[in-house]
Amino acid sequence: MSIFRDQNLNDAYRHESDANVRERILLIRRVRIEDKDVADVAKNELHRSRAWAYKWLEFLRPDANQKVAFKVFPLLM
Repeated sequence: MSIFRDQNLNDAYRHESDANVRERILLIRRVRIEDKDVADVAKNELHRSRAWAYKWLEFLRPDANQKVAFKVFPLLM
């Protein structure tokens, strides 16, 4: 079960001014909420590498360090 809800991601995306953070929020939305393939989202939608996508998704594992995740995704935590 994901800690993120669709509306929370929409609100965070809408209010975020940093383009890099918005890109990460979009990655989370596509992969966790819309259940799309990580590699496809990274390559075709964000024009990023698969490694980049997995690096950011790693912060959001349930057993990940929440202090680090909060620094990376402050509006989502």
